Amino acid sequence: MKGKLITISVVVLILALLLTVAPSCGKGEEVGPGVTPTPGVTPTPTPQAKVLKIGFVGPLSGMGAGWGLPYETGAKWAADRINGAGGFKVGPDTYILKIVSCDDKMMGSGDVDCAAKLIYDEGVGYIIGPIGATGAVAMQDALFRNNVISSDVGAYYDPSPENPYRILGFPLGSDATWMRTFVDMVLKQHPEIKTVALINAQGSQTTWHAGEMQVAEQYGLKVVAEEFYEGGTTDFYPMLTKVIGKHPDAMNLESSAPGYMALIIKQARELGYQGIIFAPNGVLPEFLIPTTGVAAAEGYLCNQPDYSSPIWPEATRALYTDYMKRYPQISMYTTTLSAFVSVNVFVSAIQQAGTTDTKRVREIFDDPNFTFDCFGFPGKKFCGRETYGTARVLPFPNAMSVITNGKMKQLDMAWVEVP
Repeated sequence: MKGKLITISVVVLILALLLTVAPSCGKGEEVGPGVTPTPGVTPTPTPQAKVLKIGFVGPLSGMGAGWGLPYETGAKWAADRINGAGGFKVGPDTYILKIVSCDDKMMGSGDVDCAAKLIYDEGVGYIIGPIGATGAVAMQDALFRNNVISSDVGAYYDPSPENPYRILGFPLGSDATWMRTFVDMVLKQHPEIKTVALINAQGSQTTWHAGEMQVAEQYGLKVVAEEFYEGGTTDFYPMLTKVIGKHPDAMNLESSAPGYMALIIKQARELGYQGIIFAPNGVLPEFLIPTTGVAAAEGYLCNQPDYSSPIWPEATRALYTDYMKRYPQISMYTTTLSAFVSVNVFVSAIQQAGTTDTKRVREIFDDPNFTFDCFGFPGKKFCGRETYGTARVLPFPNAMSVITNGKMKQLDMAWVEVP
């Protein structure tokens, strides 16, 4: 009997010791990844990864969705690749990314609401977007006041020593850097273009339109029509009848959002216009052809790339293959590339700074030796110091493609030259 009591006491003591040293999960705590037991192996819990939120602002509905949806997908793609590789290290900590999206409906009021939501409700310190002048200006105060690093599409509130947290995903706007590169490629393909009509949304007079006029003058193109339409317009026939009557060799639809661009192309062709229609900020076939039809879209020139083309290096084509496996439902757009590169630039700078603190990360951007992978082009640096006062413009390859039989075919590629 005595022996049995000793045995029971030993068992109880062992159980007590095990309960003392076993890890426990308190309220709100989780055991980190890597704790799934393997037969015959005692699992060693790893620390729970921290989450870094990156905000996204862009048009996910309405006439601008053809720009915004591929833009958002680029940010999610970058996050998926980084998280799929186990996240990224910042000092002793491991981080994974979470993209928090906000639909601005391509309106300045929407951008103000999105900035408030992302900064104050979600606590983000990094934002991709928005697209265009109105959004950039609407959000600027909230971004700079809260030291939020942003990377967006446009050149309307320039990155400079006075705007130290801004990166340009790619340059547009009145300096015409983006447009000049594209028009140069168009004219090499179509040297017969001598006259052009400019068709723009209201509010673009000091941004896109100014760039169009600058580029037209540089290349000796005669501007025979300058038309501006109100948001919400669906009947472009009266305006286009007047434009076509001036017999332009080409129409430039630079500032038109995808939904409007599709309507303009459809109605221009219905009125019998046979000239070139191009857009340095164009639309993918899947967002265009449901409205225009295949025949009306034929010959449309835009900056949307075909990353499967041998024009691009092997590393870029490999990234494109990875993208299409993940997101076969939507083609890659220029904004997709911009968001993808921007997320990776954020992560590279954070790792070099050793912190997610945006003030410290901003200092990395000013290091002339800071380099990053730019969609298969390794070792790229920011550019644009002479133009913007700070070198925070992503170097960006511009494409020139044509729609043929309902599909995009890339004809040329050139790097956007920002001094």
